[in-house]
Amino acid sequence: MKAAVFAALLLSMPVNAQVLWPDPPPLQIRPRVLLPPAEFDHEYIGTTTIIRMPMVNLQSACRAAVVSACAKVVDDKTCNVFILDDDDLTWFGWADQYDFILRHEIGHCNGWPQSHPKD
Repeated sequence: MKAAVFAALLLSMPVNAQVLWPDPPPLQIRPRVLLPPAEFDHEYIGTTTIIRMPMVNLQSACRAAVVSACAKVVDDKTCNVFILDDDDLTWFGWADQYDFILRHEIGHCNGWPQSHPKD
């Protein structure tokens, strides 16, 4: 019976009828990088220099085989953050992660150890 009612309704709809669906909710971008603990997750007090470069140069700057970014504390008031350029972030599928990557590296500028302890 239900199938017959559904079929009748379907057949009675005009061919050019549009079914309106609500807009999907906006996608929420979630971090795919580990975020620093609260004590290190704040603005760096000092001079931060952000240097963007392709992977081949980043590997040398960070002394790592595969990396998206790294931070080098120069002195107690200076930190250099090296991050992949936009082309390579996009190629690796990380284009939407720049802000999280930067936040991660600023955590290192603020003293978060490279071993990434959670507490």
